[in-house]
Amino acid sequence: MKVVVYTGTSINHHDAKKILNADYRPPVKRNDIRKLMRNPPDIIGIIDGIFFDSAAVAHREIIEAIRGGVIVVGGGSMGA
Repeated sequence: MKVVVYTGTSINHHDAKKILNADYRPPVKRNDIRKLMRNPPDIIGIIDGIFFDSAAVAHREIIEAIRGGVIVVGGGSMGA
């Protein structure tokens, strides 16, 4: 099972790997999920995201992932 988690502010990748074996990426921003869907994972976790320095992830990206059969789970700041 392929799991991708966007985080880095709420929990660093080193500590997160102690909890769950996943592909940890920096906080999500606009078009990250769209690009990820070229080779979609089974699960996307959104914990942290960027919204001041660049455009925030669009809700349409998340909806497209869900419609594509990906489970999307949110928590923390951006994912809450």
